[in-house]
Amino acid sequence: MKPGTEQLESIPPVEQAVAEAAEATPRKPSRVKRAIARVRRSRWLRLGIALAVIGVVLFGLAYGVLRVLGPKEKFAPLDLPYVQHFADMDPRKWFISDGVWSLRQEMLAQAANLNKPADIYIPGQIVKEQPYHLSTYITFTKSTQEAGVNFNAQYPKMTT
Repeated sequence: MKPGTEQLESIPPVEQAVAEAAEATPRKPSRVKRAIARVRRSRWLRLGIALAVIGVVLFGLAYGVLRVLGPKEKFAPLDLPYVQHFADMDPRKWFISDGVWSLRQEMLAQAANLNKPADIYIPGQIVKEQPYHLSTYITFTKSTQEAGVNFNAQYPKMTT
């Protein structure tokens, strides 16, 4: 060996030096691992996360149910004066809570005597605080027991 080369031979290759340095340096756990460890240790944090997940799931279910079971169409405000002569009206577009409704001689008529109230509602709304006047003609037959006009109905459990 030549003088001065002893130190060169004793230096380990670069890969070995990097591996040894990596083993010797203690690693800090990553932020994610520390956060997971914190959640595992804390009972209150786990409970809070569980409640938040349950809340999000319930909110999603409620939103979905309302979208599926809610009204199928938005009600446009009625333009006043609203006049309906029943010449070309389609009763299937109105909301029927009970009864069998049809058009007869340009009149809206209940087609069956059910011996119980039968209601039909206009699929529209009047702007809040809007004054209006209602005028109607009601024709009673021998089997008619009662008749009336509903105001400010809320469309509960109606079918289209």
